[in-house]
Amino acid sequence: MKYTKLIIIAAAVALASVSPAELISFQQGDLRVDGVLVDSSYVMQSVTLRGGEQADTVVNGAVDWIGDHTSNNPMRGLYSFDLSYIETLAAGRPYIINSVQLKLTVANANTSNYGPNAQFRASLSLPFDETTATYNNPGPGHAAGGTVGANLGNLNVTAGMVSTVDTVMTFGSTVPFVNAVSNVLASADSSTINIIVKKTEETAKIHGYFRPGANDAANVERRPELLVDITVIPDPRKVSLIIFSGVND
Repeated sequence: MKYTKLIIIAAAVALASVSPAELISFQQGDLRVDGVLVDSSYVMQSVTLRGGEQADTVVNGAVDWIGDHTSNNPMRGLYSFDLSYIETLAAGRPYIINSVQLKLTVANANTSNYGPNAQFRASLSLPFDETTATYNNPGPGHAAGGTVGANLGNLNVTAGMVSTVDTVMTFGSTVPFVNAVSNVLASADSSTINIIVKKTEETAKIHGYFRPGANDAANVERRPELLVDITVIPDPRKVSLIIFSGVND
């Protein structure tokens, strides 16, 4: 019977290494796991930084502006998400980051003024203060408009995509995005990821932008959302114990 026990334990360890993935949605006032609300007080940040003739202006309202504008070029979006709940959910167990996506939802369609199709990019940024950030001074260590770090993903936006409210713009899932989240979680300094979204090729004095909902949008569905798909690895010893306990000599 010893061989039977060894086989059962081996099977239990193999079972413990496979756990269903869980999708965590980080959104202002609406942190969810697999669609179930777990924290209605979750706080994230978003802000638009306007350049050009309004270089010192921060747009902090229900709608963010990202791209180029004839009088406010360029306009960049800054977003921050506290990822500490991932560690809470894992509860000390190892886990795998499977994918990461940033979703921005069009909150104010403007087909007539949109202009040419364009590519936008999401990149790592530095921390910022949502209430005081400006284009020339988003925060400590920033260059004008924000620091554009590692590219997390590109998105080709067309006029048709911004012509209807509630169209979702998705950046990810990319290896750099997964690595960025993993690095934040491994850091002892902060559990917050800061992201800047900008037009890949910024051009002065033309229209080419979209307007996603900000973190204070009245409609929760239009607020910026970071989706992190993870797999938590359970303790194989506990699973082995449960199965082993049912074996009789």
